[in-house]
Amino acid sequence: MPNLEHTNQTFLVLSGAHGDEQEVIQCVREYVSHNREKLGAFVYIPEISPTAVRNRTRENAFGNDVNRSFVDTTGDPEARALMEKLRSYRFDLCFDFHEDPDLEADFYMYDSGKLSEQELQRFRTEIQSMGAHLYTGIDTSTDVNLGFSLEQGYASVPQETMSQSSGFLDKWLLDCGLVKRIFTLEIPGKAPLEQKRALVHALFSFFLTMPPANS
Repeated sequence: MPNLEHTNQTFLVLSGAHGDEQEVIQCVREYVSHNREKLGAFVYIPEISPTAVRNRTRENAFGNDVNRSFVDTTGDPEARALMEKLRSYRFDLCFDFHEDPDLEADFYMYDSGKLSEQELQRFRTEIQSMGAHLYTGIDTSTDVNLGFSLEQGYASVPQETMSQSSGFLDKWLLDCGLVKRIFTLEIPGKAPLEQKRALVHALFSFFLTMPPANS
């Protein structure tokens, strides 16, 4: 993790909440390593849960899904350490990379704000140009904290619609006012590695040309 005390960051890049999402962690790490000059001022946390990444499991070494552990009363050491590091900082945008293990080609993302129709069209064109499909449907009906409806790869999920008890890192960041806007990105887990790389590149290209966050 960068030394936050000496970083004038404007956005936050996250991956590695779950250890069974290894390839997207690799793709984001490669992109950041080779494109630092394009990124400006930023903070990059490649492994939100280092023990889950090391063990290649969804749950961490403490038996928790760390992305259900970001509440002020958390007993999870990894969640608590990250919260302490980030609490006093402010970011314009956050890009939170995940993989959906059930999908072969379909991509989707959640946006705590809302893209304009022009931005949404450009986003969809970028993703489809990488050979990916845009997922339409319910994200999952088995998680009480989810159940959002996605239309052609996109769902606007304002802060107030997120479950108060979810323990999501994104929810905690928004509730604490640490980030103005968050994009949660779900790369298809069964896609080839090269397609995952292409999607990560396309997403950064899209985000880096967006106007400043106002929401």
